[in-house]
Amino acid sequence: MLKVYCGEGLVRFRQATLPGSRTACRENNLKGVPLPHPPNEEGLQGPGILWERFQEWARKGATGELVFDCPAPGQALRGFATQFTMVEAAGGLVLDHAGRIMMIHRQGKWDLPKGKMDPGESPAETAMREVREECGIGRLTISAPLPDTLHVYPAGEARWMMKKTHWFLMRSDWQGQPRPQAEEDIARAEWIPPESVNELLPEAFRSVADLLHATLPAGGAGSIKN
Repeated sequence: MLKVYCGEGLVRFRQATLPGSRTACRENNLKGVPLPHPPNEEGLQGPGILWERFQEWARKGATGELVFDCPAPGQALRGFATQFTMVEAAGGLVLDHAGRIMMIHRQGKWDLPKGKMDPGESPAETAMREVREECGIGRLTISAPLPDTLHVYPAGEARWMMKKTHWFLMRSDWQGQPRPQAEEDIARAEWIPPESVNELLPEAFRSVADLLHATLPAGGAGSIKN
């Protein structure tokens, strides 16, 4: 299943269950329960039609989930993405020697350090630079790539952006105090014990919460082997 984040809402591209079926669309509430209205639509074809359904959902506030059940989800997502202006970014899920997670607090939300790629940078280079700049920590090493995320947002009345963020699991043995980057509106940069992360997730972006849930096992960050 492929996901695109839109504010606190989510667009899902799922594999259709019936052989030979055509793309269908429906809406779920915030808990993933199908809404009775509007009725499911079937036989949708072409990225333009998916884009129209997305715009209708966005105009209503982009809450809950917009689900496309597709015979070829990857192909449908690629076609859908052509309707957006693409931008690439990268960031890091950084662990220290005690397994604590570096998190930042910016504009009322808990987040992970990340930012847009500069010309000529690789995703890994961007991720390392953004962690150093936003958190004021160093002595970083990349342990493994993590799943990318896709996030869409409006840029004016008729233009939408799609940001692809490349994520990396990192380690740091930095001994100094983190220094949040105030010019980027970062109020706090803190090492969070893994057992405390769940308490912060209601105040985190949905994409960040999902990434943390997918990456950190029940045993905590210290049990990650990479």
